[in-house]
Amino acid sequence: MNKLIKGTLGLLGLSLILLSCTTAQEEVLPQGAVRVGNQIWMDHNLNEKTFRNGDAIELCQDPECWIEAFRNKKPAMLYYNFDETANAQYGALYNVWALLDERGLAPEGWRVPLKEDIDSLFKDQSIPFFLRSKGSVHDGSGLWKHVSYTFTAQQDTFGFNAQPVGEVPGYTEALNEVNFNAWGERVSWWTASPLENNPDVLKFWTLYQGRHGNFLGHMAGARIDAAAGHYVRCLK
Repeated sequence: MNKLIKGTLGLLGLSLILLSCTTAQEEVLPQGAVRVGNQIWMDHNLNEKTFRNGDAIELCQDPECWIEAFRNKKPAMLYYNFDETANAQYGALYNVWALLDERGLAPEGWRVPLKEDIDSLFKDQSIPFFLRSKGSVHDGSGLWKHVSYTFTAQQDTFGFNAQPVGEVPGYTEALNEVNFNAWGERVSWWTASPLENNPDVLKFWTLYQGRHGNFLGHMAGARIDAAAGHYVRCLK
C-alpha cells in the first residue's frame, strides 16, 4: 500500500511539473531558455570565451596549460579531448578559477546555480529522465551509450537537452595527462556553492546513466586539488 501511495504521489508530482511546462508554452522566454517547473534554465551548456566584462578566458589546448592554470589559480577553459572543432557544439569545460573570478562567467541576466537550486530541481526523483537528451548510440539517434527504457517518451520533455558529454575529473601528474572521462555516460556541471570550510572548492552536479540503464541525477560533492573541469548550465 505504501508503495502504491508513493507511486501515485510521484506521478502526481510529475503531472504538476508537466502542467507547468505546458503553461510555460504560453509565455515568451528568452532565446535559448527553457522552463523546468518554476525554474528557467539555458537549453545549452555555456560556451563563453570571455568574462562578462569582455576579458578573455585562456583556452587550453594541451595538458601543460590546464595543469599550470590550476596550480596558478588562473581561469581557464578547454574542450573535450582538446578538440574544439568537434566538441565546441557541446559547450566548454571550465576550471574552478573561472567560476570564482569576480569578473563573472555567467552572461548578463543569468547566474550559475547554487546547491539549493539543484536540490529543488531534483525534489522529484524522476526529473533526470525528463532532462536527458533523447536517443542512444545504439541506433545512431543520440550520444547516450546505454538505452534507457524508463519514461522513454518523456525524455527531454522540457528541451533541457542534457547530453552525456563527459567531464574532466582531474589529471595524472606523473603522466602529465588530463583525464577526460565518461563520454556517453555522464555530464557534470559546476554550481556556485563552495565546499564547507573551503571557499576555493565548488560543488558540482551530474546526470549519469550506467550500463544497466540506471539513471541518476544528483549533487555530486566536490573534487579537492584535482584540476577538475565541468560544464556550466546557467539559470535565471
